[in-house]
Amino acid sequence: MKVLKSALYGVITVKQIEQKGGFNMVSKIGAKEFKNRVKTKLMQIDGNIKEDDLYFSQTVTGYYMEYKPEYPNRSNADFIIYQDLNGSISVHGNMLALVPTIEKYEDINDFEQRL
Repeated sequence: MKVLKSALYGVITVKQIEQKGGFNMVSKIGAKEFKNRVKTKLMQIDGNIKEDDLYFSQTVTGYYMEYKPEYPNRSNADFIIYQDLNGSISVHGNMLALVPTIEKYEDINDFEQRL
């Protein structure tokens, strides 16, 4: 019997996980892969995006890729792509507006297909 540790359920067996609805099948990726895939996708869809304008950071809550073409100043073109610990991705744009634009993606594959 295989036993796993889960933050949500504590110590749990694979059979118990299956009974609770199974494993979450979103695509979770590491920092290096997140950085490379997001950078590649952004530069493919917009030729004006330069690697020097992309800033990566990692925190305990996830990974961030920020586009800041006028760094260190803020601009209407700034946006942030964030991947949380569950693998879901959100894009936060129009940062100077009262209500920023937010788009959500299930995982990196969904992000690459729909962006």
